[in-house]
Amino acid sequence: PRRNMPPPVDSLALVALAMRLMCVGVFIQTLELLCHWREFPDRRLLGWQASCGRFIGPTGKLVRLYRHPAAVIVLVVRAGASAACLALPFASMALPWLLGFLVASQAYYNHRFRVIHQGADTMFLIGLAAVWVASLEPNEPRLRAASLVFLAFQVLLAYAMSGWDKLKSNRWRNAELLPLIVRDSAHHLAPLGDALAREKSFAFIASWSVILLEFLFPLCLLLPQPAFLAVLIAGIAFHAVVSFTMGLHGFFWSFVGAYPGVYFVHAKLAAFMGAGSASS
Repeated sequence: PRRNMPPPVDSLALVALAMRLMCVGVFIQTLELLCHWREFPDRRLLGWQASCGRFIGPTGKLVRLYRHPAAVIVLVVRAGASAACLALPFASMALPWLLGFLVASQAYYNHRFRVIHQGADTMFLIGLAAVWVASLEPNEPRLRAASLVFLAFQVLLAYAMSGWDKLKSNRWRNAELLPLIVRDSAHHLAPLGDALAREKSFAFIASWSVILLEFLFPLCLLLPQPAFLAVLIAGIAFHAVVSFTMGLHGFFWSFVGAYPGVYFVHAKLAAFMGAGSASS
């Protein structure tokens, strides 16, 4: 019976992989924003008043961090911290401090630049917090397992809720919305959006593929390993297409960065079910 048991999973390697994927995304996200640093002064598109309004009372002192050029300095340090995390081993003594700063800076980012806030930014905050907790005691397997399970739960919940919202939308079900989203995307792929609008059948298949992938994604935990890996690959391909066509790079790194947690939970469920069948 032991021959049929799946190999044990290395939670340390999976947490380290999740951390590195998240940090790559944070690094890219920060550099993209720094390219528009000229919009940070007051009354510009990304000025602090336009992004998050006024501070009152004791919070008024925070204005100094939100205004130009302090916001640029925070982002530069954020980029450096994420790059340093990529270079350090997960057991490094400096890593918890760097990840702790990234968690704080992600919360800062989500509020300071809420005019461009996306769901990926929330996933970055959740993912960074999870790997930061694991880094506090890198040799504690239960802490690493809890972090990976938390990551898996968050990404599966996000997929299910997003799929449910699309399933309830008549404009998603009849493939009306997808061509409009592609046409008006950040990369301005109007010809592709027009092509989807003309090819109703292809737009219908693409729309329902997105709906079913997101809504049914949590069920991948119950699949045998080959089918499970196929679903993960489909998820990676989906986010890569979204990143290319819509310019939403953060969604790729923040969601795929949580996949090590999904892999960990699937492996543990497979081992549990394998142990049960072997004992019977």
